[in-house]
Formats: sequence, structure tokens, C-alpha cells
Amino acid sequence: MALLRAWQQGETVEPTSLEDAIAEAMHMLDHGNLPAVELALQKALQNEDVASEAVLLITEALQAVAAEDNREASMAMMRLGNLLDIHGGGHDH
Repeated sequence: MALLRAWQQGETVEPTSLEDAIAEAMHMLDHGNLPAVELALQKALQNEDVASEAVLLITEALQAVAAEDNREASMAMMRLGNLLDIHGGGHDH
């Protein structure tokens, strides 16, 4: 909704960076919010900067989220974070 309102008001909206999307997915996984993890990972896949190795890890994480396998999702996200030099859990919520 926020994107629609911004567009209607003529504002430009920057796409989510790959790193931001992955960091958000990691953060939401820490909170156990699987729907938000899936959304953030989908945003990451839409990023034009995503490399093929990252696509494989994102897909692996999405499959684990769909299976509600937090352990496998965490493992895939850790590998993805290492690949992209992103470290989750840095938020104080």
C-alpha cells in the first residue's frame, strides 16, 4: 500500500537492494516471521544484482520457509549472508 500511495503522489521509490532484502529476511527469521522472510527473499530474487550462486541459496531458503523448516532456512540464510558478507540479528527488537 505504501508503494501505491507513493506512486500516486508522484514520489519515486527506490527498489530494495539485495543486501537490504537479505538482511530483512534474516531479521524476520530471527523473529520467526516466515511470511515476512518469504516476502523479503522474493524481493531479493527480483533484484538485478543477484548472482546465480545467491539465487540458488535464496531458492533453497524459500523452499525451507515453505516447508516451515526454520533450521534449514537458517542454514541457507547463513550461507547467503556469508556469500554476500551480510550478518543478521543486528536489530534490537
